[in-house]
Amino acid sequence: MFINFKSLSIEFNVKNGTVTFYITGADGLNHPFISGQLRLETVAGTDVPFGSFGKAETLPIPVGQTTFAAFKTITFKERADGAEAVLKFTVSKNSLAVECRSETLTAVFEGDINWGTDPVAARTREGNEQGVSPVSGPAFGLLDNALFARYEDRLLEFVSREGWRIRYDYRNILFTFSTVLKPVATFKVHCNWMEGQYQIPFEAIDKSHGFATPPVGWMTWYAVKFDANEKTVLHNSRRMKELFGKYSDKLVVWVDWEWCHRDFSGNTDTDTFTPRKDAYPHGLDYLAKEISAMGLIPALWCAPCQDARQNRLMTQHPDWVLGKWRELWYVDPSHPEVAKKYIPAAFHQFLKWGYKAFKWDFLYHFRYAVEDLQEQKYDKTISLLSTFHRLTKAARETVGREIFMLFCAIESDHDLAYTLGLFNAARIGGDVFNWKEFTTNVCQRILRYYPYHNTSFYADGDSIILRKEFNTESQARSRVSLYGLTGLPVTIGDNLNVLDNYRIDLLRRIMPVVNMTSRDLQPQKFKKGRFLIRTAISRPFGEWMVVGLLNLKRHVADTELHFAENLGLGTGHYAVFDYWQEKFLGIYEDKICFITQPLDTSVLRITPVSNIPAVISSSRHITQGGYELEDINWKTGTLSGRVKCVGGEPLRLAVMIPPEIRYISGKSSVPFKVKKEKQLLTLTLTAPENVSATWSLFFKPNKKTAVS
Repeated sequence: MFINFKSLSIEFNVKNGTVTFYITGADGLNHPFISGQLRLETVAGTDVPFGSFGKAETLPIPVGQTTFAAFKTITFKERADGAEAVLKFTVSKNSLAVECRSETLTAVFEGDINWGTDPVAARTREGNEQGVSPVSGPAFGLLDNALFARYEDRLLEFVSREGWRIRYDYRNILFTFSTVLKPVATFKVHCNWMEGQYQIPFEAIDKSHGFATPPVGWMTWYAVKFDANEKTVLHNSRRMKELFGKYSDKLVVWVDWEWCHRDFSGNTDTDTFTPRKDAYPHGLDYLAKEISAMGLIPALWCAPCQDARQNRLMTQHPDWVLGKWRELWYVDPSHPEVAKKYIPAAFHQFLKWGYKAFKWDFLYHFRYAVEDLQEQKYDKTISLLSTFHRLTKAARETVGREIFMLFCAIESDHDLAYTLGLFNAARIGGDVFNWKEFTTNVCQRILRYYPYHNTSFYADGDSIILRKEFNTESQARSRVSLYGLTGLPVTIGDNLNVLDNYRIDLLRRIMPVVNMTSRDLQPQKFKKGRFLIRTAISRPFGEWMVVGLLNLKRHVADTELHFAENLGLGTGHYAVFDYWQEKFLGIYEDKICFITQPLDTSVLRITPVSNIPAVISSSRHITQGGYELEDINWKTGTLSGRVKCVGGEPLRLAVMIPPEIRYISGKSSVPFKVKKEKQLLTLTLTAPENVSATWSLFFKPNKKTAVS
């Protein structure tokens, strides 16, 4: 049986119950995305083969047709025990449904999902918690109701979430599903999902620049502001290498706008092509060369569309100049020569100086200037969006796809249209010096723009500032927790001479950045109070969740988290470990209650446990295994694994031991120690250099009953 409506189709084999869903691609071919099996069962759970029915009878009119859908009904009857089942298959322009009605039989639908390239769990409805729900790996929870294919901008929604079981099959590299038809299972197909949500043409993320995960770096502006100079930049570059070189393979040094600005008033002796000689006496090319020699990546701030004085190209080509707006000179984006010659000249200069990444700033100011100076444009017929795309495309063609480009900044959804497809990252808010700016420009803004993170671009919360001038230790932990548990780029905004050892160690706990995307695909509104981060992590050896509870209030927060309702976890027993307190809180079934100090963040790893030993935390990274754990294996009596260690830094693995067994001994490829306290065993590994260390822990049963 085959049924089609527009781009969707269902094929059903009446003899063996196989079901295939198809979607028509741009090539005009039908591509299968569901390969399933429909099974009938008795109340006792016995399979009832479709071949055991004497007749499979369709309605007199084989295919029903309405304006909005097509359907076919098949009745299975004449079975020896008198059982009957009626199956109905319905296809509309954006959904496919399978329905079963029977007085004595239950229908189970299960199979494989092939939904685009690298699909991830998603939720299309607004949650009951303020916060974000990152996912790293193919995890899928009870609150998730869809799979999102970012490279195709397509979403597959599982309607009536109750009763569905979605899991990832690591062996076959695909998601699987299983559901009982009560009485219907509906799959809803959303093409151009993100484009429809934001009403902006969507482009999937491009990682040709080589940053497989968001970059880690240091920036001059927040650290030293207008005191930035050659000596200060090189000193902090050396400190970056010294302090964080073992924690991240790639480190970026961002030379911000002070290279051509002495203060806020504007300068008459510098411009896009002329750096400050007082601050950088040997030139920006020398600076880039020295940074590169340290094994770091030099990156440069730029705003080539505007200058405090007319630069040499503006002077040579006055027809390229739009005019002066708020004390700054702007080029005319409607003039074809600006995109053809001016923008390439600017970026060729930056490349010649030796810079490998760029932050293009003040584009929203440029937009305002063009709007106000509309009458002075060379071509008044061309749209503002078209002119901006022409300029940014010219820049991208000049530097190539391998250069990392950061858009600065998204002031409103309007700016997304200038970002997608041409920039690799986008700053999502304003400056973040003080706590109020952090809550407004990071916490609030991430609720709206996090759905784009690692989907179309890296969402950049701007620099992470920890120094005492702006943060208590609690506030510093909160900033670090938010960035680390959401996978935002980590750009340090402090002079590395002023950070104490505790704050330096906080930064190390979020390096490198772990790949994450947002499960929430609906923008959310910001409310003061608590901000909940629910980071689901899935690896071939296990799944867990890391919860970050950010207390935005200035008094203690007393929190009760229900595992199913608040976190989307299934029934079972969960070990809870407090990361910042390095404390095992116990094993819980339904919920956990805890307190969080004012402006602080509690970070809890919540791990499903059974009657075998389980790793429930790791000290190396805030994801507690999301970066460093490479393998864990249980084979009767032995728990073993492999973990990335930093040379000279003790790495602590917390292992929960069930009461049925006891620890005997251990071994490792690096020096190690074992400490046991009740149900918790702490394995400390200290490698002399950066290495993937192997380890094994040996156990014996406490009782006659063996643990398998």
